Amino acid sequence: MQTLGGQAVIEGVMIRNKDIVGIAVRCPDGKITTKRIAFRSWTTKNKFFGMPVIRGFLSFLEMIVLGIKALNYSASVALYEDEKVEKSGGPLSSIIVALSFIAGAALFVAVPIFLTTKIFNVDKEAFLFNLFAGGFRIAIFILYVYILSFSKDVRRVFSYHGAEHKVVNCYERGDNLQYTSIRRHSRIHKRCGTSFLLAVLFVAIVSFIFLDSTLLIFLDTVTIFHRIAFHLLILPLIMGVSYEIIKLAGKDNNFAEFIVQPGLWMQHITTKEPDEQQIEVAIAALNVVLS
Repeated sequence: MQTLGGQAVIEGVMIRNKDIVGIAVRCPDGKITTKRIAFRSWTTKNKFFGMPVIRGFLSFLEMIVLGIKALNYSASVALYEDEKVEKSGGPLSSIIVALSFIAGAALFVAVPIFLTTKIFNVDKEAFLFNLFAGGFRIAIFILYVYILSFSKDVRRVFSYHGAEHKVVNCYERGDNLQYTSIRRHSRIHKRCGTSFLLAVLFVAIVSFIFLDSTLLIFLDTVTIFHRIAFHLLILPLIMGVSYEIIKLAGKDNNFAEFIVQPGLWMQHITTKEPDEQQIEVAIAALNVVLS
């Protein structure tokens, strides 16, 4: 059985297997339109790229690129009912990805380090410093998602997110892909991007403690700029390790499941119970990758 991934988009769902990406979107006239994209991962093109940990960071980059393309396509169909409006490739996608990384680095690396440095006098205590900074990081993420969840449009996307999870859970358990069967399945999934992001935040706390302890051996003072620079340098490694943890959790590994448990709790915010029409769209996206 294939291992599937995916995400919610505007009035639709994207589902990806190893080689195919399927997107299904509900049009303004009520019909469902689908798109099939042949895709070969970087991790299968080169043995080095496919190595554990390294493949995790590359897979994360791929999902960002595919996610932007899927969102652009869904917007062009759901909002304009005109696929010609879609502009998902070329330099624009690269710029969006770059800006996303800069914004993420500022919000989840620079800001927590700055706040911890200014509020607490623990600059030379690697354990305490990164415990506080990690707490800020997690609090910012949870607060950000929680505030977003009050938006009517975002809640609708979260419902499609729930539909995607229900359909994937149903398929991976070998159940009948009909509405009545899918409805019984959970909207929570171990390999969800929410679980991945929270795993990154927790793995970062441990990793940054060891990194800062090492820096304090060689440097008399570890400044804000030292921490930001070195923490950003090992961020791809942290993402790679977190990816492997998520994969293990999907195989019912007890340690990995313990690490991703906060992400499962968080999915009660980032997913909502879908209605029948939303599940119908998720089924259409799944059928694209299975056909």
